[in-house]
Amino acid sequence: MFTWSEDGIRWYEDAVAWTGYHVRIAEKLSGYLDPDDEICDVGCGTGSLSAELTSAVRKITSVDVDDRALDCLRAKIRNRGISNIEIRHMDYTCLPENFCDVVVACSFGVFAKNGASFLKLAKKRLIMVKRKILASQEGFSKDYGRGNMAYMDEKYLQENHIPYRMESYEDDFGQPLRSREDAVRFTEHYRMNSAEESVDDFLNRRMVSTGDEIFPYYLPNPMESCILIIEKSDLTCKN
Repeated sequence: MFTWSEDGIRWYEDAVAWTGYHVRIAEKLSGYLDPDDEICDVGCGTGSLSAELTSAVRKITSVDVDDRALDCLRAKIRNRGISNIEIRHMDYTCLPENFCDVVVACSFGVFAKNGASFLKLAKKRLIMVKRKILASQEGFSKDYGRGNMAYMDEKYLQENHIPYRMESYEDDFGQPLRSREDAVRFTEHYRMNSAEESVDDFLNRRMVSTGDEIFPYYLPNPMESCILIIEKSDLTCKN
């Protein structure tokens, strides 16, 4: 199971602030949400997406088992004066049936394993946001995140004749870095360089200079992602 480290949280929050990645996801998701919806952001991590969705819906319940990551969301709520997010430090599977209108799972869960429990919570729909394919050669290592690709969910949905919609898009969620040493720690922590390539070779090939005083280096991470939408009404009609 993925766990957040102190460095991991710092790197992630740096990337969130630098790239605006979750702002763009929230804009895309707003088309699948109604202003009166109550949504549940399962496996919300540091709550970056939850914080960007607050103006799109009536209420958000942000759920994660890692209280250290949730501290980041608590800080966002205080700093921005957010009033419609409720944090729950717990396993999402302990929530009651029909808990919310929409379940949002961003880079969390695999439909074959978690889909039924996600849908159990939602009255209206499940929205999953994830990488469609492995990272490009210009991005992070192609092995990074291999176990949670959207094509696996698509395959399962198609094989089991489960209706869904999909919106594909391209974006960049790269990593700003505070120093060369920070870049080495980041690469080693996530083991992004292959066995045939040293960390220095990896960084020399992938990392770019930004000219920024705080974040002088950046590891681009262009990727093709998608939004999968499963409607509860379609499943009812199917049954």
